[in-house]
Amino acid sequence: MTRHRRRLAAITLAAAIACAGCSQSGRDDHDHLDDLEATSSMVITPPSLTYPPSLDVNAADPDSVTLGAVRTMYHWRFATDEDPRDAVRRAEPLLNAALATQLAAIPPEPFINYRLWDDWKRAGARTDVTATISAERHPDDTPTQQQRKVATRIIVADRTGKHLHQWEFAVLAVIQKQAGQWLLAQFQPLGV
Repeated sequence: MTRHRRRLAAITLAAAIACAGCSQSGRDDHDHLDDLEATSSMVITPPSLTYPPSLDVNAADPDSVTLGAVRTMYHWRFATDEDPRDAVRRAEPLLNAALATQLAAIPPEPFINYRLWDDWKRAGARTDVTATISAERHPDDTPTQQQRKVATRIIVADRTGKHLHQWEFAVLAVIQKQAGQWLLAQFQPLGV
């Protein structure tokens, strides 16, 4: 595997999402997606110089943009999303072109266990995503780049609020100021 492929794999959402289907110890009653084929692709739109109000970020605050991107990428809408990549598409205004292109190139298979996704859809599930900037030391900020570790928690709950799945992990995020706009440039889930 080339270094580029390893890096691409490391920055994908696949690790966190795939772990949701495989993290229940002692259970092997689900698909591992061995027989699926890539059937769709993402369309990349270049970032605008403003962020959509629905993303609820402060454009002047790089931490706000970082947290908004992480929360958006993991906030799945089971009623309308075909798969988790739809949430990534909603986050595109907060991603630089290179990261958006890398995430768009990922085929559907690594993102999700489709049986689990379908179970959540049938349950009328919703996601609650909490993302906070870690207080850990990080490389010095520059006027055009910051690196943060983001503590992330995802809870998938059914219509009644019963937790169907919960997991916590960190995301290493690098945000860069490009053309006067803060955009997420690197995204790597850790410990999933």
